[in-house]
Amino acid sequence: MSILLLTGCASTVPQVTQQLVMISGKPAALLEEGRRLYGGPCSSCHTPYSPAEYSAAKWVRIVADMSERSKLSDAEHDAVLAYVLAARSMPPAAR
Repeated sequence: MSILLLTGCASTVPQVTQQLVMISGKPAALLEEGRRLYGGPCSSCHTPYSPAEYSAAKWVRIVADMSERSKLSDAEHDAVLAYVLAARSMPPAAR
């Protein structure tokens, strides 16, 4: 059952690739931490949304709201936001 859950999340929680790092201009470690938080603790309460599902402005509001609710640190907030904004900027074929 765990394998099925991880497989299902993989499609909405894209891997951090060199292309993602290059497009975002953010450090790979920051994006990896954001992905870990988004695919782990964030997903413990709800199914993760595809980063492409919302605009960048909407993600800023969502991450701010959810960071406050879940008591994320400023660094964790920044990592999640960096990750979802980078992932949503990927071309559809690369997601």
